[in-house]
Amino acid sequence: MLTQLRIINFKSLADTKNLDIRPLTFLVGPNSSGKSSLLQVLLALRQTVDSLDTTNPFAANDGWVKLGGYSDFIYRHQTRRKFEIHLQITLAPSILTVFSWLE
Repeated sequence: MLTQLRIINFKSLADTKNLDIRPLTFLVGPNSSGKSSLLQVLLALRQTVDSLDTTNPFAANDGWVKLGGYSDFIYRHQTRRKFEIHLQITLAPSILTVFSWLE
């Protein structure tokens, strides 16, 4: 389960710092504060994982979301910036048992 998320240089999000994600998480804030951008990152991650294109490290344009080119979704359209996503995932004990050889 996704337990923590950090997004750097995506649309209006310069740096979210570490956001704790719980089983029930509400996104609230004024217009243009980044709520939709946060969801777009999650959708883009989903389509990246689902993608069969191993040459593309981030599927910005597919079935779940269409973000355009890098200059369209990078913070302030400054293409010299680096876009980053940091995830913390906690696995259930039953999943850890399957991958016990990783220990």
